[in-house]
Amino acid sequence: MNLLRKSLFFESQRRGRWRWPWLLLGILLGALAAIITGIGFFWSFKILGELMEYSWVKDFLLDYEGFGTSPSTVSLNLLWVGLVCWVAAIVGTLVQGRTIRSLVAPVHVFRWGLVGKTFFLVLSLYILLQAIPIPGVSHLEPKLEFTGLGLEHVFWLVPLFLCIFLQTSGEDVFFKGYLLRQVGAVTGIFWLAPVVVIAAFTIIHIGNDDFTENLWILIPSFAVTELLAIYLLMRSGGMEIPFALHGVNNVWVLLLVAEKETQSNDLSLWVYERIEDEAISRANDLISLIYTLIFAGLLLLAFCWRRSPFYLPTMAEQAGTEDPASR
Repeated sequence: MNLLRKSLFFESQRRGRWRWPWLLLGILLGALAAIITGIGFFWSFKILGELMEYSWVKDFLLDYEGFGTSPSTVSLNLLWVGLVCWVAAIVGTLVQGRTIRSLVAPVHVFRWGLVGKTFFLVLSLYILLQAIPIPGVSHLEPKLEFTGLGLEHVFWLVPLFLCIFLQTSGEDVFFKGYLLRQVGAVTGIFWLAPVVVIAAFTIIHIGNDDFTENLWILIPSFAVTELLAIYLLMRSGGMEIPFALHGVNNVWVLLLVAEKETQSNDLSLWVYERIEDEAISRANDLISLIYTLIFAGLLLLAFCWRRSPFYLPTMAEQAGTEDPASR
């Protein structure tokens, strides 16, 4: 069975101290370093907030209900998540005798051109799917409200972009650049490491109230998008596509289109009201899942269709060898 065959990508990652005991030690020490970093970050800003009387620092530390509203608190939360994930990934990979560079370039030199192509393609598909609604369901979709542009957008645009990049890249290097590669290197099997990573990535989001309210639709959406990113990572042999996919998604959600009073913040350009009618809300969630499936299908077509200008050769094609999964 193809699903039980070895992965060319995972077998290429059998370097350094890659076996089970070292993997478990790397995860343990990485988690410990992440906890110390998170606590240090928290107390550093707590002291700063008390000394300088910065209200936005106090909002971040003390008032959880204010989370995700002002650009400053959003930025601090993104910095916290990104920093903790980067530290865990770096410590774990060093314990296993791998270089930090391998977190972002596991097989090839990092390809900025592929990042640019993916960014352009993903953003184009997002806009296309927003502009061309599914026929017959437009009455179920919430109306978008433009919040307007202000000076705060200019002031916070670059810092927030950098914070989003730190957060998304941090999550990606830990879950895909470190955990996926190392579990995959130990087992070598196509499906086991992706299952572990998707389960772990989903579990850490369950504490989010919005996620918990819509588990039935968000878990399949998470599974689809994560499988898409992991497949393209293993196909390309690099982290470029996951970085671009995750980055565009979070920029879209945090800065462009968000649900009012939940994911939205003061910089969201378009917001839509929460749907109170349960039947309409569930129908809208189902529509969102359909959009996700369409998006995944179009992206796979763009990267896997040989006549596509975005065609992405497999690792076996890049190396001029036969992929073992095709035998």
